[in-house]
Amino acid sequence: MTERQGREKPKIVWVGNTPVTRITDEEQRRLHKLMKKRLAMRCKKYPEVRGKVVDYITNSVDHGTVYFTVWFKDRIAFSLRRAARIRRCRVQLWCRAGRIQT
Repeated sequence: MTERQGREKPKIVWVGNTPVTRITDEEQRRLHKLMKKRLAMRCKKYPEVRGKVVDYITNSVDHGTVYFTVWFKDRIAFSLRRAARIRRCRVQLWCRAGRIQT
């Protein structure tokens, strides 16, 4: 990348009492590559909901378990149940015709 003539960016920016240096081009490329990799991993986690349009989301709590249900425009529901330990208990994807995946 080339910098514009006459407009030199500062090397250090102060945030309160903390000096913060600019991110280098090499570090920016490394972070961009890492973000793309993490996005690809998230897209692979629940491929059945990728590209769907969300209608609304419901949630409830019962005896330390949190329930989330994501309703899509095509009348399919994606349900997540989380325990107090923050680990996945059960995941369901179903529609009016019946359960698709458990």
